[in-house]
Amino acid sequence: MEVVTGHLAELPCLSSDDYHMFMFWKLKDDSHTIGPENPLDENKYNYEVLTGKLYIRVSMAESGFYKCISRGIKDKSAININVVKLIVKKDIQVLVENSFETNLLRGMTIIMVIVVGIAIILLIIMLKQKRAQQSFLDVLEESRENSPEKCIENLYSISANPSTITSQFDGSDNVGFDVDFPKVFHQMQKEQTI
Repeated sequence: MEVVTGHLAELPCLSSDDYHMFMFWKLKDDSHTIGPENPLDENKYNYEVLTGKLYIRVSMAESGFYKCISRGIKDKSAININVVKLIVKKDIQVLVENSFETNLLRGMTIIMVIVVGIAIILLIIMLKQKRAQQSFLDVLEESRENSPEKCIENLYSISANPSTITSQFDGSDNVGFDVDFPKVFHQMQKEQTI
């Protein structure tokens, strides 16, 4: 039977049957007896008188072989002995809590999570600053293009080279720049004479 430390182990007395009655338990070292008129640590050991079932609040020290001894009901000289092996295992939670390697791994994991979190936050901040700076540069460039000096330069370049008027304003809403007024005026005079 396997039990975790700190739990209650129930050892069945298989020697107690229809022909044999439970007498006592011999503990693993045969120096201690648990049964009627043989009280041992009652907080640690308890038993059922009729079935002989032994209850043990286990620690690592309780691992070993336990003997249940029963006597014959009709023939008092008939003794029946059953041996139960008790294996006590450490509680995995206690083992993990007390393990240096496990605690070291936990600490390193926590530190790595914090470092990765800080790196992600810094990356987000840098990207936001870059976008803000880029949009500021775009606004600055746009304001430079629409500055009064640029408008004056464009005006001077248009007046210096009139052929660029049609190419610069081609397709715009102001069609007046594309019209040759003398030609239109001449066409209107012809129509009136006819």
